[in-house]
Amino acid sequence: MKHFLCTIVAFIFLAPVLLAQRTPVTKKTIDTTKAQTIKLSPPNTAVRRTATPATSAIDANALLPDIKLVSFTIKYVSSQEMNGELRHSYEIAYLLKNEGNVAVSADSIGMQGFISYQTPVAATSPACGALINQTSGLILAPGATHKGLYRCTSPVDKLNNPVYILYVDYPNLVRELNEQNNKLQLPITF
Repeated sequence: MKHFLCTIVAFIFLAPVLLAQRTPVTKKTIDTTKAQTIKLSPPNTAVRRTATPATSAIDANALLPDIKLVSFTIKYVSSQEMNGELRHSYEIAYLLKNEGNVAVSADSIGMQGFISYQTPVAATSPACGALINQTSGLILAPGATHKGLYRCTSPVDKLNNPVYILYVDYPNLVRELNEQNNKLQLPITF
């Protein structure tokens, strides 16, 4: 009985597929005596739009925040060997200002640091970061400033003139009036 029921169910579901395959194929011929319009895309074709670059002009009157990295300092703290690799600890203190015309929640805005070298070969690698505020509730009103501090431990080649590059709102998650004031850099001194 089970076998019989399975056969009936299979037939019910497969019958439309089998019938569709028996549909006759029609051929169309092109009438070369008439002028024809070639349609380049059907009306339901999606047009791929290019992303607006972060440097595009934004109306100065737009209601947007503008989180500016005003300044930062980097202070060497100590060195230690970890798993055969010499790592250096330093503190990064920064000052931010909302130069926009709208308040912004700082809960999801982060600071991201990178260590960059110019010699012997130009190279940049990530080197610590922190959220501006780990708990909810910090709002940066227009004109408001915020001071922060975080500690970082990473390998640094002291002999190749390391530079610490600090970004706020990396990688531009918050739409701002000016995305160009989110980065500063300083040499790392020991």
